[in-house]
Amino acid sequence: MPTGLSISGTTISGTPTVDGQSCQITVTASNDYEPGGVSRVYALYVSRAARINTLSPLPYGIVGIPYAFTLSAYGDEPVWWHLGGDLPPGLSMDADGLLSGTPTALGTYSFSVQAANDYGFENRLYELTVYELPVITTTVLGYARLGRSYSTQLTATGSMPITWFITSGNLPTGLSLNQNTGIIHGEPVEGGSFTFTVIVTNVAGRSTPVIFTIEAGNALAIITASPLPYGIVGIPYTPLTFEAEGLEDSFIYTWSWVAQSGSSFPPGLTLNAISGVLSGTPSAIGIYNVNVTITGGGSTTTAPFVITIGAPPSLPQTLDWGVVYPGLTV
Repeated sequence: MPTGLSISGTTISGTPTVDGQSCQITVTASNDYEPGGVSRVYALYVSRAARINTLSPLPYGIVGIPYAFTLSAYGDEPVWWHLGGDLPPGLSMDADGLLSGTPTALGTYSFSVQAANDYGFENRLYELTVYELPVITTTVLGYARLGRSYSTQLTATGSMPITWFITSGNLPTGLSLNQNTGIIHGEPVEGGSFTFTVIVTNVAGRSTPVIFTIEAGNALAIITASPLPYGIVGIPYTPLTFEAEGLEDSFIYTWSWVAQSGSSFPPGLTLNAISGVLSGTPSAIGIYNVNVTITGGGSTTTAPFVITIGAPPSLPQTLDWGVVYPGLTV
């Protein structure tokens, strides 16, 4: 008899504890008219209700990567599957318990599944997490000035946490990459062009490598001396080009100026924002105090200047014989 069952007289009773067991039972019935009895053979089979083997959580998926996983169950065939709740977007389940598709959104999703056959069913709650591969979104890094603090944030999308790695090349001496935050920081001590390759990893995998270059060089500084050359009202000012060191060809720089507190711009003079050339025709005498600024490559520096505008020379209406006129030549 199958385990858990017994027979007594004409009664088979008990609770089967092992599915799939079977036996044959011969039953003989007799009476006064058939003393030898009539026998018949019966087959007894313990059917197997559908039961789910697969445990939760299910293997994770990755956004944009095809996914396929078949749930497992045992029990008498056929076993069919039913879904309760919502799968991650992009996935579906067929009657054979195959989860397939291409996930389109990251997240952790909960849903229930039922496996059933003609003899019973089982429900089970599942979790399936969809991760997203990391993608580096930073494209350009700023200029690093020697002897000055440098800090820039590399950025990436994808499931967190992420970890940053330099796989080839080198940062400027004095700079380092924080693997947890993606911040490049430090104080460069060596000039030059430094090229290096960066990847980022997370639970879903690794990003496509991205090549970066950091230019390191002298600090930006205005080297034109103050005071500026003298100007005269009504006479075109000899164009003066402000000069700076620490300029890099890969950056665009702009010049600007502001009057210092209590002063003003020299009327008639202008500063070209692109070329840094001061020019024009002064129209008022005075001593003018201004601040000149150059900006570019992520850096800004300012220097103070003084420019004096004087009156044009004047001539007497008549000249007296034997009188010396300072500054007058004939």
